[in-house]
Amino acid sequence: MIPRVGGKPVDESCRNQIPTLVCVGRISRQKDPQFLAQALQNVGSPVRCIWVGDGEAQLRQVLEDAGVYVTGWVTSREAHDHISSADLFVHSAEWEGAPMTLVDAAALGVPILVRGIPHLDGLGFAKGGTTPRELGSSIQRFFSEPDYRTQVSGQAIESLSVHSSGAQRRALAALYQETKEIRSE
Repeated sequence: MIPRVGGKPVDESCRNQIPTLVCVGRISRQKDPQFLAQALQNVGSPVRCIWVGDGEAQLRQVLEDAGVYVTGWVTSREAHDHISSADLFVHSAEWEGAPMTLVDAAALGVPILVRGIPHLDGLGFAKGGTTPRELGSSIQRFFSEPDYRTQVSGQAIESLSVHSSGAQRRALAALYQETKEIRSE
């Protein structure tokens, strides 16, 4: 058994019969569904991909043509259910700030691979590469190499420990304390 983020066990074949990855967001140029569709062509074994969300019809068709199941808009509870039942969360956006879906996925115990873009560098999640070929290879590696799966899971745990509301509250309190001490000198 391989430890899963959040303590959920995963055997060598992952918990789903067909390894399942999930993506979440509005289907738009920003989220770059074409990048994901191309990446999936570079995964060497069958995977199931679910996109939670909806958006531009032409880009939705790109996903569906690549074999991605698009849920359409769903409730928050349904989105969390899709995320928590996946083996891997993949974030393919071409540009992004600090997406809450990454923190949500980590909190739900799902390992995360992100596209290697500068906007996500400081968040600490495992980078899957900067090209569709690299991301596809990283997805394949995640599902076929237990050590890599453990590494990706560990990075999600570490990132969650920094980006949780409790960690942010402690960091802000420390900053206020430091500012207070500097002013009183």
